[in-house]
Amino acid sequence: MTTRVLIALVALVLAVLAEAGYPDGLEITLDSPEGRYQGDKEIAEALAGQWQKAGFKPKVQVAEWGAYFKRYLAKQFSDAYLLGLGGPMQDADELFNLVSSKGRGLYYKIEAG
Repeated sequence: MTTRVLIALVALVLAVLAEAGYPDGLEITLDSPEGRYQGDKEIAEALAGQWQKAGFKPKVQVAEWGAYFKRYLAKQFSDAYLLGLGGPMQDADELFNLVSSKGRGLYYKIEAG
């Protein structure tokens, strides 16, 4: 992707955020484990930096894997979270069922209060 295209995309995102009522950016929390995956904290921080360039106000919240996974299972993440999926024995259908809202597992949506 060229720099010109990236600049245009950022301008588009900023315009959409403003139209949606967030002219100063949208606050978002990214939950991440630390020490579970190679570079997990650094990946979350890199994502936050990219989101910031696109008009968001990200906050990275890091936790040790045991505490992080307990929060995940209790559906206590507010906006976005980092979670690795996959392995040599998984196929596409199994992964779809894990992350799909129609599947059995990992997808969840917090209902607006």
